[in-house]
Amino acid sequence: MRQQTKQKKTLLLLNLEVSDRMKDLVNKEEYGYAILNLWNQIEAGLKLSRCIEKGAYPKNLDVRWTGFLKILNEEMPEILKVIFSKEQNCLWKIRNEIVHANQTISQEQYEQFYEKGNLLLNKLRENLSLKYDFENGLPKTKKKTKNRK
Repeated sequence: MRQQTKQKKTLLLLNLEVSDRMKDLVNKEEYGYAILNLWNQIEAGLKLSRCIEKGAYPKNLDVRWTGFLKILNEEMPEILKVIFSKEQNCLWKIRNEIVHANQTISQEQYEQFYEKGNLLLNKLRENLSLKYDFENGLPKTKKKTKNRK
């Protein structure tokens, strides 16, 4: 898939608010699957952020503390601790357990992860909106200015 197509699809995914599907899963107490919806948006946003920094859309999620994540870690380290810490109870590791071992999570875990994950997602959207036109799924371009003498 072409890089520009991946970027557009990512922007469409990031532009979604809490979906009806996610609400339906919460109502059915399928908290693990509901949190996966949020995780997918976070992962897509982080990949797009990395694409902006490196110029190529990554195949895998790279969580090095550079660029956006470095700034966010300085501003709000508690969010990243809940999402990406080395502890077993972070969202990234819980996500792996949900996907690979069909583990479920409690409503309390869901609410904790949703709160922090949603804050991270909003920060990602805010950061990316400076560089992308979300409505049209395109990179923002700088207006050329004529040098006046």
